[in-house]
Amino acid sequence: MDEESVESLVSALRALTATKFATAGFAAPQIVATVTSGDGKHMEKVLIAKSGAEYLAKRENEPALYVLDAGIVEGIRSAAEKIKPAAASQE
Repeated sequence: MDEESVESLVSALRALTATKFATAGFAAPQIVATVTSGDGKHMEKVLIAKSGAEYLAKRENEPALYVLDAGIVEGIRSAAEKIKPAAASQE
């Protein structure tokens, strides 16, 4: 994959923060982000679903629901759509 377009997606994901908690409204996830850290020893999935004008997120296998800034989620979607394949090397 093209390094610059992937970096754009990573930056958008880093900007993702909850604005408040929700008590209900999570439907089928539209986005699933898997984060791997600790040299691949720890993996966590975050599920994101649209609920009306908002987006809700939750960690896989946890009940807490988080309301996300819709603009940031749309930025993530846009960055993901813009990921390009790696350029062919000229050898």
